[in-house]
Amino acid sequence: VKTVVSDERLRRADALFSEALDLPESEREPFLRAACADDPAMFRLVTELLDDAERPDEFLRPGQVLEGPLWERASRELGGASVVPGTAFGSWEIVSELGAGGMAEVFLARRIVGDFEQLAALKLIKRGVDTDEVVHRFRQERQILASLEHPNIARLLDGGVSSDGRPFFVMERIDGVPIDERCTKDGASLDERLRLFLDVCRAVEHAHRKLVVHRDLKPSNILIDATGQVKLLDFGIAKLLDPASGLDAAPRTRTSVRVMTPEYASPEQVRGEPATTASDVYQLGLILYELLTGHRAQEFGDASLTEIERIVCEQMPRRPSTRETTSAAPQRLRRRLRGDLDNIVLKALRKEPDARYSSVAGLIDDIERHLDGRPVAARQPTVGYRLSRFARRHKVVVAAGVLIALSLVGGLAATMWQARIAGLERDNARREAETARSVSEFLISTFEVADPSEARGKSVTAVELLDSGTDRLKQLANEPDVQATMQNVIGRVYLSLGLYEPSRRLLAEALETRRARAEGPDPQVAESLDMLGQVLLEQGTYDEAETQLRAGLAMRRALFGPTHEQVAVSLRHLSQLAHIREDLKGAEALIEEALVIQRAIHGERNREVASLLKDLGMVRLQAGRKDEAADALEQSLGIRRSVLDVDHPEIADTLNSLGMVEQNRNKLDLAEAHYREAVAMRTRVLGRRHAQTSIARNNLAGVLYQRGNYAAAAPIFEENLAVQKEALGADHPSVATSMNNLGVVYLTLGDMDRAEPLYREALRIRTAAYGEHHRTVATTRYYLARLLRDRKRLAEAEAMMRRAIPDIPDSDSNLPALYLDLGEMLLLQNRLVEARALLEDAVRLHAKVDGPEHWRTAAARSARGEWRERTGDATGAEDDLVFAWAALSPRPADDARRRKAHDRLAGLYRRTGRAEKATALR
Repeated sequence: VKTVVSDERLRRADALFSEALDLPESEREPFLRAACADDPAMFRLVTELLDDAERPDEFLRPGQVLEGPLWERASRELGGASVVPGTAFGSWEIVSELGAGGMAEVFLARRIVGDFEQLAALKLIKRGVDTDEVVHRFRQERQILASLEHPNIARLLDGGVSSDGRPFFVMERIDGVPIDERCTKDGASLDERLRLFLDVCRAVEHAHRKLVVHRDLKPSNILIDATGQVKLLDFGIAKLLDPASGLDAAPRTRTSVRVMTPEYASPEQVRGEPATTASDVYQLGLILYELLTGHRAQEFGDASLTEIERIVCEQMPRRPSTRETTSAAPQRLRRRLRGDLDNIVLKALRKEPDARYSSVAGLIDDIERHLDGRPVAARQPTVGYRLSRFARRHKVVVAAGVLIALSLVGGLAATMWQARIAGLERDNARREAETARSVSEFLISTFEVADPSEARGKSVTAVELLDSGTDRLKQLANEPDVQATMQNVIGRVYLSLGLYEPSRRLLAEALETRRARAEGPDPQVAESLDMLGQVLLEQGTYDEAETQLRAGLAMRRALFGPTHEQVAVSLRHLSQLAHIREDLKGAEALIEEALVIQRAIHGERNREVASLLKDLGMVRLQAGRKDEAADALEQSLGIRRSVLDVDHPEIADTLNSLGMVEQNRNKLDLAEAHYREAVAMRTRVLGRRHAQTSIARNNLAGVLYQRGNYAAAAPIFEENLAVQKEALGADHPSVATSMNNLGVVYLTLGDMDRAEPLYREALRIRTAAYGEHHRTVATTRYYLARLLRDRKRLAEAEAMMRRAIPDIPDSDSNLPALYLDLGEMLLLQNRLVEARALLEDAVRLHAKVDGPEHWRTAAARSARGEWRERTGDATGAEDDLVFAWAALSPRPADDARRRKAHDRLAGLYRRTGRAEKATALR
């Protein structure tokens, strides 16, 4: 063994680090400068080690050492070791190096004792990092491997101690490829991937029976050899669950740093909690997700360490069946994943350990059940589900039964067909004529209420006409086709007037009647399904709306084929539901499909094309693609102005949407102009109390608030809340939006007693409508947290802000604002280490979402400037604070931020001996 630098230097760095860590923070630097006066490299290294140890959310990635992420560098810079070929270790001789990690090096070794040749992998602790704790963990890994005997786990062959006292062990050499790479390279089918994964699970289950938790399961630790056999490797951070063994009880002498690969870490590992077999179940779920979809379940991009922890601990991954795929048959793959496999993967990936599979055996059992076509434990055991599994398992028996039934039915039908065929067309024509006559008579009788002899001088409103028509529907009880037609017509008009409950009731009755009279797929049933889905969508009953809309789409496709205009109508309504649920890629795909159909039928300048372009613009806006959103909406407005009347509600619809885009692009004058035109148009056409008028007025109040005109914004928000409660009911999501907006105004005006109950009620409504992890739920949590902060309830505020972070997308301006508020709150508590990442993210995301010169970016840089000054970076602090002071304009909305930037900059000048500059600030 050849030593490059004496081990004493490494041990000295370790001793200085441990001693400095025990000192108060203010005393560390003077101590180190004195101790390292003649060794600048040592001073620099230990200082960086201390900085790293103070970061509680630091993760170790592969190739880093247990004691901290800089120890591998320490080993390299202050004292490393390498082994030359030919060096003997017991019965083995080094051939070449295979690789190195933070603690150990791995060599290709050849047996030199005995009557046969054998190649193996020899693992040896690096010189200089062989502390008591590292040696303990190394010995534990060796003992763990010795206890495991399984065909899918690499075998331990030998072990010992080198001539310089370092432990080593020799294990089976696996010449293989990581499981994910092998599946991709071979184009493995879904079933082949599942069977390979079962072998991995059986290896892990064997380890669990030996009371061993692996804790580092990931594709790179699972190799497939030339024969196609799975081999599980690397028990380097495994844990023995048997306390009697004493092998996991070595004392820790320095700050604990969590050893893991973040992309494959379980929530309890990230939180620093004890790892159990549930952690391995979670990691197996991550591997299965990747094998099935080609994507990691935990994807971080350029996320900060704080964001990474939120993603791992709180954010459930998307269902595997919704991920993009490069499969040659993506729809078929999605169908396979949808249902059983979605549920199996997501059960393994539950954030709460107790909610996962109780053991790896449970996961194995469910996958085997899926492969055998039996019901799985991860899904609710409904009758329909169990029957579908039975049919899948017994295809021959079921098919034979169906054929027998069909032959009986077919024979009967053939016997009757000739007798009926001649009269069928005659009956249809007669029924249509009778329906037309009855509808005409019904309409005449309904509109008689407006006759002067009936009205007696009273003007009759459209709603009164509709109510009269609804009352007269009972007269059509003996003519169900006519009754269903009129229920559908009146229900549609109620919907257009924003009267959702009578609309829903009539449309549901029409659907029931039409279904009862239909023989197979029927255009009128499909129409009723789609109409009922629309009104349920407006009422916020999203699960039930999806059921009706999907049924309508399926029926229209069966009746008309995939490119019919009615199919495009159903696709648009489903896209609106996907948009509400924030499945933006799904929504955009549905809109694009509908656009292809409508353009092929009508060309570009068509009302339906304009509607789809408007929807496309709103989806792109929410995805943060503002310029693309504006382009789609401008196209929609141009088409609508050219084909519709000047006051048509759809023109107002596009104007309102364009106002939202311009507001997001910070073009507030243009946004206000669009909103005012939309409000005026909707008020003239729909009335002041219509839901669509309320939406446009609400948006106008929002831009007035953003411009600092709080006195004008508050009464608009108050009126909207009252109107929407009356029109939609107290639990509608739009009511929650108005509550949230009004709460923001009250909070800005300092009226926290009126704001808090509004926020809490909005949070209740939105959670009930969308679930715990919707963007709007997180936004309301954030606003409520700001109020709690202002009331000095800091612990509650911090917890609520942290809970909101994972559910707000990067493209939403609320996320960087939340980072900024939480970072400033931590600054006030002198929690500088935790504040750092939040403030950096606030600056980065505000610059990305709003632009580098925007006032929000300036406010974030003002806070970061304070953090920089308090951590000794006066130059960086001045750069941030000068920018913030200059960029924050003297308008009402910026007064508080501008004063804060002024005070911070003036204080910096005074503390750095530049009082004249502080005095000169205006």
